[in-house]
Amino acid sequence: RRQSLSALRAQSSAMNYILYGSRGSGSLAIELALSEAGVPFRVEDTSIEGAAQRSEWFSAINPQRKVPALLTPQGETLTESAAILLSLDERHREAALLPPAGTPERAQALRWLLFISSEIYPLIEVIDYPERFEASPGTADATRALAKAKWRDRWLLVERAIAGAPWLLSGGFCLVDLYIAVISRWPSGDKEYRAEWLPTRAPRVEALARAVAERTACKAVWQGHFPSPSAQPAASELEPPATRASPPPAASPPPAASPATRASPPEGLPFHILDVFTTGRPMSGNQLLVVEDRNDTLSTEAMQQIAAEIGFAESAFIRSPTGGCAATVRIFTTDAEVPQAGHPIIGLSEVVGSGVDASEFAMMTNKGPIRVRRGAAAHQWFASQDACDWLRSAGAAPRG
Repeated sequence: RRQSLSALRAQSSAMNYILYGSRGSGSLAIELALSEAGVPFRVEDTSIEGAAQRSEWFSAINPQRKVPALLTPQGETLTESAAILLSLDERHREAALLPPAGTPERAQALRWLLFISSEIYPLIEVIDYPERFEASPGTADATRALAKAKWRDRWLLVERAIAGAPWLLSGGFCLVDLYIAVISRWPSGDKEYRAEWLPTRAPRVEALARAVAERTACKAVWQGHFPSPSAQPAASELEPPATRASPPPAASPPPAASPATRASPPEGLPFHILDVFTTGRPMSGNQLLVVEDRNDTLSTEAMQQIAAEIGFAESAFIRSPTGGCAATVRIFTTDAEVPQAGHPIIGLSEVVGSGVDASEFAMMTNKGPIRVRRGAAAHQWFASQDACDWLRSAGAAPRG
Protein backbone atom coordinates (compact mmCIF):
# COMPACT_ATOMS: atom_id res chain seq x y z
CA ARG A 1 0.00 0.00 0.00
CA ARG A 2 1.30 3.46 -0.93
CA GLN A 3 2.18 5.77 1.93
CA SER A 4 0.85 9.31 2.26
CA LEU A 5 3.05 12.17 1.08
CA SER A 6 3.59 13.36 4.65
CA ALA A 7 4.75 9.89 5.64
CA LEU A 8 7.10 9.75 2.69
CA ARG A 9 8.57 13.13 3.61
CA ALA A 10 9.13 11.97 7.18
CA GLN A 11 10.80 8.83 5.85
CA SER A 12 12.95 10.92 3.52
CA SER A 13 14.14 12.99 6.47
CA ALA A 14 15.14 9.83 8.31
CA MET A 15 16.61 7.94 5.38
CA ASN A 16 18.02 10.80 3.30
CA TYR A 17 17.04 11.06 -0.37
CA ILE A 18 14.22 9.11 -2.05
CA LEU A 19 14.36 9.13 -5.86
CA TYR A 20 11.29 8.34 -7.95
CA GLY A 21 12.39 7.10 -11.35
CA SER A 22 12.10 4.52 -14.08
CA ARG A 23 14.65 2.31 -15.79
CA GLY A 24 16.54 4.11 -18.56
CA SER A 25 14.75 7.41 -17.96
CA GLY A 26 16.06 10.83 -17.00
CA SER A 27 16.07 9.73 -13.36
CA LEU A 28 19.22 7.75 -14.13
CA ALA A 29 21.21 11.00 -14.32
CA ILE A 30 20.04 11.84 -10.78
CA GLU A 31 20.84 8.35 -9.53
CA LEU A 32 24.34 8.60 -10.98
CA ALA A 33 24.88 12.05 -9.43
CA LEU A 34 23.78 10.78 -6.01
CA SER A 35 26.21 7.89 -6.38
CA GLU A 36 29.03 10.23 -7.36
CA ALA A 37 28.24 12.44 -4.35
CA GLY A 38 28.41 9.41 -2.08
CA VAL A 39 25.21 10.24 -0.19
CA PRO A 40 22.67 7.65 0.98
CA PHE A 41 19.51 7.33 -1.10
CA ARG A 42 17.01 4.80 -2.28
CA VAL A 43 15.11 4.47 -5.55
CA GLU A 44 11.34 4.05 -5.65
CA ASP A 45 10.56 2.35 -8.96
CA THR A 46 7.98 4.40 -10.86
CA SER A 47 7.78 2.41 -14.07
CA ILE A 48 6.98 4.45 -17.16
CA GLU A 49 6.11 1.23 -19.00
CA GLY A 50 3.51 0.52 -16.35
CA ALA A 51 2.33 4.17 -16.38
CA ALA A 52 3.03 4.44 -12.64
CA GLN A 53 3.93 8.09 -13.09
CA ARG A 54 0.37 8.77 -14.30
CA SER A 55 -1.19 7.35 -11.13
CA GLU A 56 -3.06 9.35 -8.52
CA TRP A 57 -0.61 8.50 -5.74
CA PHE A 58 2.32 9.87 -7.76
CA SER A 59 0.45 13.06 -8.65
CA ALA A 60 0.70 13.97 -4.95
CA ILE A 61 4.48 13.91 -5.35
CA ASN A 62 4.71 15.55 -8.77
CA PRO A 63 1.50 17.10 -10.15
CA GLN A 64 3.03 16.95 -13.65
CA ARG A 65 3.13 13.15 -13.27
CA LYS A 66 6.61 12.88 -14.70
CA VAL A 67 9.84 11.37 -13.42
CA PRO A 68 12.30 12.13 -11.96
CA ALA A 69 11.15 13.46 -8.61
CA LEU A 70 13.40 13.65 -5.57
CA LEU A 71 12.38 13.88 -1.91
CA THR A 72 15.18 15.54 0.07
CA PRO A 73 16.22 14.99 3.69
CA GLN A 74 14.56 18.33 4.45
CA GLY A 75 11.20 17.01 3.19
CA GLU A 76 11.23 19.02 -0.03
CA THR A 77 10.06 17.70 -3.37
CA LEU A 78 12.32 18.55 -6.30
CA THR A 79 11.43 17.99 -9.96
CA GLU A 80 13.05 18.91 -13.31
CA SER A 81 16.27 17.01 -13.84
CA ALA A 82 18.51 20.03 -14.42
CA ALA A 83 17.21 21.73 -11.26
CA ILE A 84 17.77 18.55 -9.24
CA LEU A 85 21.33 18.21 -10.49
CA LEU A 86 22.14 21.83 -9.66
CA SER A 87 20.63 21.42 -6.20
CA LEU A 88 22.74 18.34 -5.53
CA ASP A 89 25.87 20.26 -6.51
CA GLU A 90 24.97 23.13 -4.17
CA ARG A 91 24.22 20.81 -1.23
CA HIS A 92 27.22 18.53 -1.70
CA ARG A 93 30.04 20.83 -2.76
CA GLU A 94 32.56 18.43 -1.25
CA ALA A 95 31.78 16.06 -4.13
CA ALA A 96 32.83 18.69 -6.71
CA LEU A 97 30.07 17.69 -9.11
CA LEU A 98 30.53 21.02 -10.91
CA PRO A 99 33.48 23.43 -11.10
CA PRO A 100 33.56 26.23 -8.48
CA ALA A 101 31.16 29.15 -8.80
CA GLY A 102 32.40 32.08 -10.86
CA THR A 103 34.83 30.08 -12.98
CA PRO A 104 34.75 29.91 -16.80
CA GLU A 105 34.54 26.13 -16.54
CA ARG A 106 31.35 26.32 -14.47
CA ALA A 107 29.84 28.78 -16.94
CA GLN A 108 30.41 26.32 -19.79
CA ALA A 109 29.06 23.41 -17.74
CA LEU A 110 25.87 25.36 -16.99
CA ARG A 111 25.60 26.41 -20.63
CA TRP A 112 25.49 22.84 -21.88
CA LEU A 113 23.44 21.49 -18.98
CA LEU A 114 20.69 23.97 -19.79
CA PHE A 115 21.07 23.49 -23.55
CA ILE A 116 20.46 19.76 -23.18
CA SER A 117 17.58 20.21 -20.73
CA SER A 118 15.81 22.81 -22.89
CA GLU A 119 16.76 21.93 -26.49
CA ILE A 120 17.29 18.14 -26.52
CA TYR A 121 15.44 16.55 -23.58
CA PRO A 122 11.97 17.88 -24.60
CA LEU A 123 12.26 16.35 -28.09
CA ILE A 124 12.01 12.84 -26.71
CA GLU A 125 8.34 13.38 -25.85
CA VAL A 126 7.67 14.40 -29.45
CA ILE A 127 9.56 11.35 -30.76
CA ASP A 128 7.80 8.92 -28.41
CA TYR A 129 4.33 10.53 -28.57
CA PRO A 130 4.10 12.47 -31.86
CA GLU A 131 0.30 12.30 -31.83
CA ARG A 132 0.33 14.80 -28.96
CA PHE A 133 1.98 17.39 -31.19
CA GLU A 134 0.66 16.79 -34.72
CA ALA A 135 -0.66 19.93 -36.37
CA SER A 136 -3.49 18.01 -38.05
CA PRO A 137 -4.71 14.40 -38.01
CA GLY A 138 -2.46 11.99 -39.90
CA THR A 139 0.77 14.01 -39.49
CA ALA A 140 2.19 12.10 -36.51
CA ASP A 141 4.83 10.30 -38.61
CA ALA A 142 6.07 13.54 -40.15
CA THR A 143 6.08 15.19 -36.73
CA ARG A 144 8.20 12.36 -35.31
CA ALA A 145 10.58 12.49 -38.29
CA LEU A 146 11.13 16.22 -37.88
CA ALA A 147 11.78 15.81 -34.15
CA LYS A 148 14.29 13.02 -34.82
CA ALA A 149 16.11 15.24 -37.31
CA LYS A 150 16.27 18.06 -34.76
CA TRP A 151 17.46 15.55 -32.14
CA ARG A 152 20.44 14.58 -34.28
CA ASP A 153 21.26 18.15 -35.31
CA ARG A 154 21.43 19.25 -31.69
CA TRP A 155 23.62 16.35 -30.63
CA LEU A 156 26.09 17.46 -33.28
CA LEU A 157 26.38 20.78 -31.42
CA VAL A 158 27.19 18.92 -28.21
CA GLU A 159 29.69 16.78 -30.12
CA ARG A 160 31.61 19.86 -31.22
CA ALA A 161 31.54 21.31 -27.68
CA ILE A 162 33.22 18.33 -26.00
CA ALA A 163 36.69 19.61 -25.10
CA GLY A 164 38.09 16.90 -22.85
CA ALA A 165 39.19 13.34 -23.40
CA PRO A 166 36.58 12.06 -22.91
CA TRP A 167 34.75 14.65 -20.77
CA LEU A 168 32.82 17.77 -21.77
CA LEU A 169 35.27 20.08 -20.00
CA SER A 170 38.99 20.02 -20.64
CA GLY A 171 39.54 20.15 -16.88
CA GLY A 172 37.85 16.80 -16.31
CA PHE A 173 34.62 15.13 -15.23
CA CYS A 174 31.50 17.02 -14.08
CA LEU A 175 27.84 16.12 -13.60
CA VAL A 176 26.96 17.38 -17.11
CA ASP A 177 28.80 14.31 -18.39
CA LEU A 178 26.22 12.18 -16.58
CA TYR A 179 23.41 14.09 -18.27
CA ILE A 180 24.99 13.71 -21.71
CA ALA A 181 25.60 9.99 -21.19
CA VAL A 182 22.03 9.22 -20.12
CA ILE A 183 20.10 11.30 -22.63
CA SER A 184 22.30 10.23 -25.55
CA ARG A 185 21.02 6.66 -24.98
CA TRP A 186 17.55 7.73 -26.16
CA PRO A 187 15.37 7.05 -28.10
CA SER A 188 15.58 3.43 -27.03
CA GLY A 189 13.76 2.07 -30.08
CA ASP A 190 15.97 3.74 -32.70
CA LYS A 191 18.56 1.04 -33.33
CA GLU A 192 20.13 2.80 -36.33
CA TYR A 193 20.76 5.94 -34.26
CA ARG A 194 22.35 3.99 -31.42
CA ALA A 195 24.35 1.46 -33.41
CA GLU A 196 25.40 3.57 -36.41
CA TRP A 197 24.61 7.28 -36.32
CA LEU A 198 25.83 8.12 -32.82
CA PRO A 199 29.19 6.27 -32.99
CA THR A 200 29.97 7.58 -36.48
CA ARG A 201 28.59 11.12 -36.40
CA ALA A 202 29.05 11.88 -32.68
CA PRO A 203 31.95 9.66 -31.57
CA ARG A 204 32.92 12.00 -28.71
CA VAL A 205 29.44 11.76 -27.24
CA GLU A 206 29.62 7.97 -27.57
CA ALA A 207 33.06 7.82 -25.94
CA LEU A 208 31.88 10.05 -23.10
CA ALA A 209 28.89 7.78 -22.42
CA ARG A 210 31.10 4.72 -22.35
CA ALA A 211 33.48 6.44 -19.93
CA VAL A 212 30.61 7.33 -17.58
CA ALA A 213 29.43 3.71 -17.66
CA GLU A 214 32.87 2.60 -16.41
CA ARG A 215 33.29 5.11 -13.58
CA THR A 216 33.66 3.43 -10.19
CA ALA A 217 30.68 5.24 -8.66
CA CYS A 218 28.52 4.73 -11.74
CA LYS A 219 29.23 1.25 -13.04
CA ALA A 220 26.78 -0.77 -10.94
CA VAL A 221 24.03 1.83 -11.34
CA TRP A 222 24.53 2.02 -15.11
CA GLN A 223 24.42 -1.75 -15.50
CA GLY A 224 21.16 -1.79 -13.57
CA HIS A 225 19.61 0.33 -16.31
CA PHE A 226 21.50 -0.98 -19.35
CA PRO A 227 22.41 -4.59 -18.52
CA SER A 228 22.41 -6.11 -22.00
CA PRO A 229 25.04 -5.76 -24.74
CA SER A 230 22.35 -4.41 -27.07
CA ALA A 231 21.68 -1.53 -24.70
CA GLN A 232 25.24 -0.31 -25.19
CA PRO A 233 26.78 -1.82 -28.34
CA ALA A 234 30.33 -3.07 -28.07
CA ALA A 235 32.89 -1.21 -30.16
CA SER A 236 33.43 -4.29 -32.33
CA GLU A 237 29.76 -4.22 -33.35
CA LEU A 238 29.83 -0.64 -34.61
CA GLU A 239 30.48 0.54 -38.13
CA PRO A 240 33.87 2.30 -38.51
CA PRO A 241 33.44 6.10 -38.74
CA ALA A 242 35.40 6.38 -41.98
CA THR A 243 32.89 4.28 -43.89
CA ARG A 244 30.11 6.83 -43.40
CA ALA A 245 31.94 9.98 -44.49
CA SER A 246 30.46 10.03 -48.00
CA PRO A 247 28.72 7.83 -50.58
CA PRO A 248 30.97 5.18 -52.15
CA PRO A 249 33.05 6.03 -55.23
CA ALA A 250 31.77 4.94 -58.62
CA ALA A 251 34.85 2.89 -59.41
CA SER A 252 36.05 -0.21 -57.57
CA PRO A 253 33.08 -0.63 -55.25
CA PRO A 254 33.78 -2.54 -52.02
CA PRO A 255 32.45 -6.06 -51.44
CA ALA A 256 28.72 -6.34 -50.88
CA ALA A 257 29.18 -7.35 -47.23
CA SER A 258 31.14 -4.19 -46.35
CA PRO A 259 29.37 -1.40 -44.42
CA ALA A 260 30.83 1.01 -47.01
CA THR A 261 28.36 -0.11 -49.66
CA ARG A 262 25.97 2.70 -48.83
CA ALA A 263 23.82 3.45 -51.84
CA SER A 264 24.47 6.54 -53.96
CA PRO A 265 21.82 8.27 -56.12
CA PRO A 266 20.94 6.59 -59.41
CA GLU A 267 23.37 6.99 -62.28
CA GLY A 268 22.81 10.15 -64.32
CA LEU A 269 21.48 12.33 -61.49
CA PRO A 270 23.97 14.90 -60.18
CA PHE A 271 24.36 14.93 -56.40
CA HIS A 272 26.30 16.97 -53.87
CA ILE A 273 27.60 16.38 -50.34
CA LEU A 274 27.52 19.67 -48.42
CA ASP A 275 28.66 20.87 -45.00
CA VAL A 276 26.08 23.31 -43.64
CA PHE A 277 26.38 25.66 -40.65
CA THR A 278 30.16 25.69 -40.82
CA THR A 279 32.74 28.45 -40.90
CA GLY A 280 34.62 26.81 -43.75
CA ARG A 281 36.57 24.18 -41.83
CA PRO A 282 36.58 20.97 -43.93
CA MET A 283 34.55 18.01 -42.65
CA SER A 284 32.64 20.09 -40.11
CA GLY A 285 29.06 21.31 -39.83
CA ASN A 286 25.96 19.31 -40.69
CA GLN A 287 26.26 16.90 -43.58
CA LEU A 288 23.64 17.07 -46.30
CA LEU A 289 23.04 15.10 -49.48
CA VAL A 290 21.40 17.10 -52.30
CA VAL A 291 20.22 15.18 -55.38
CA GLU A 292 19.29 17.12 -58.53
CA ASP A 293 16.19 15.35 -59.85
CA ARG A 294 14.88 18.28 -61.89
CA ASN A 295 12.81 16.05 -64.19
CA ASP A 296 11.02 14.29 -61.30
CA THR A 297 12.29 10.84 -62.20
CA LEU A 298 12.44 9.50 -58.63
CA SER A 299 9.38 8.23 -56.81
CA THR A 300 8.76 9.11 -53.17
CA GLU A 301 9.74 5.56 -52.26
CA ALA A 302 13.03 5.86 -54.16
CA MET A 303 13.90 9.16 -52.47
CA GLN A 304 13.17 7.66 -49.06
CA GLN A 305 15.32 4.63 -49.86
CA ILE A 306 18.24 6.82 -50.93
CA ALA A 307 17.96 8.90 -47.75
CA ALA A 308 17.90 5.76 -45.62
CA GLU A 309 20.87 4.24 -47.38
CA ILE A 310 23.03 7.38 -47.28
CA GLY A 311 22.28 7.69 -43.59
CA PHE A 312 22.66 11.46 -43.10
CA ALA A 313 20.30 13.26 -40.71
CA GLU A 314 18.60 14.67 -43.82
CA SER A 315 18.84 14.27 -47.58
CA ALA A 316 17.23 16.71 -50.01
CA PHE A 317 15.97 16.48 -53.59
CA ILE A 318 15.60 19.28 -56.12
CA ARG A 319 12.50 18.80 -58.30
CA SER A 320 10.90 20.68 -61.16
CA PRO A 321 9.71 24.25 -60.40
CA THR A 322 6.14 24.92 -59.25
CA GLY A 323 4.27 28.00 -58.10
CA GLY A 324 6.67 30.44 -59.74
CA CYS A 325 9.58 29.21 -57.60
CA ALA A 326 13.07 28.43 -58.85
CA ALA A 327 12.67 24.80 -57.74
CA THR A 328 10.52 22.48 -55.72
CA VAL A 329 12.43 20.78 -52.90
CA ARG A 330 11.70 17.72 -50.79
CA ILE A 331 13.50 16.70 -47.61
CA PHE A 332 13.83 13.24 -46.06
CA THR A 333 15.32 11.87 -42.87
CA THR A 334 16.37 8.22 -42.77
CA ASP A 335 12.81 7.37 -41.69
CA ALA A 336 10.34 9.75 -43.31
CA GLU A 337 9.76 12.88 -45.36
CA VAL A 338 9.65 16.18 -43.44
CA PRO A 339 8.00 19.36 -44.71
CA GLN A 340 10.92 21.64 -43.84
CA ALA A 341 14.19 21.58 -41.93
CA GLY A 342 16.79 24.24 -41.22
CA HIS A 343 20.13 23.08 -42.56
CA PRO A 344 18.65 21.35 -45.67
CA ILE A 345 17.05 24.64 -46.73
CA ILE A 346 20.40 26.43 -46.49
CA GLY A 347 22.20 23.64 -48.36
CA LEU A 348 19.53 23.56 -51.05
CA SER A 349 19.92 27.33 -51.45
CA GLU A 350 23.58 26.81 -52.34
CA VAL A 351 22.82 24.27 -55.08
CA VAL A 352 19.68 25.89 -56.49
CA GLY A 353 21.30 29.33 -56.26
CA SER A 354 24.24 28.23 -58.39
CA GLY A 355 21.88 28.24 -61.37
CA VAL A 356 19.97 31.42 -60.50
CA ASP A 357 21.29 34.88 -61.40
CA ALA A 358 19.05 36.82 -59.02
CA SER A 359 20.20 37.61 -55.48
CA GLU A 360 16.84 36.45 -54.14
CA PHE A 361 14.57 33.60 -55.18
CA ALA A 362 12.06 31.15 -53.74
CA MET A 363 11.93 27.37 -53.32
CA MET A 364 8.64 25.50 -52.92
CA THR A 365 8.48 23.13 -49.91
CA ASN A 366 5.67 20.99 -48.54
CA LYS A 367 4.92 23.91 -46.24
CA GLY A 368 4.75 26.56 -48.94
CA PRO A 369 7.41 28.79 -50.54
CA ILE A 370 10.63 29.63 -48.72
CA ARG A 371 12.37 32.84 -49.77
CA VAL A 372 16.15 32.83 -49.78
CA ARG A 373 18.74 35.51 -50.45
CA ARG A 374 22.49 35.54 -50.86
CA GLY A 375 24.64 36.91 -48.06
CA ALA A 376 27.61 39.20 -48.47
CA ALA A 377 30.09 36.37 -47.94
CA ALA A 378 30.63 33.48 -50.33
CA HIS A 379 28.32 30.50 -49.73
CA GLN A 380 26.27 32.50 -47.23
CA TRP A 381 22.47 32.25 -47.40
CA PHE A 382 19.48 33.56 -45.48
CA ALA A 383 16.01 32.01 -45.58
CA SER A 384 12.59 33.18 -44.40
CA GLN A 385 8.93 32.31 -44.86
CA ASP A 386 5.77 34.40 -44.73
CA ALA A 387 3.62 33.16 -41.85
CA CYS A 388 0.53 33.36 -44.05
CA ASP A 389 2.08 30.96 -46.58
CA TRP A 390 2.80 28.49 -43.78
CA LEU A 391 -0.75 28.75 -42.43
CA ARG A 392 -2.29 28.23 -45.87
CA SER A 393 -0.15 25.11 -46.39
CA ALA A 394 -1.44 23.76 -43.07
CA GLY A 395 -5.04 24.35 -44.13
CA ALA A 396 -5.56 27.33 -41.84
CA ALA A 397 -6.82 30.76 -42.85
CA PRO A 398 -4.57 33.64 -41.72
CA ARG A 399 -6.40 36.32 -39.73
CA GLY A 400 -6.14 40.01 -40.58
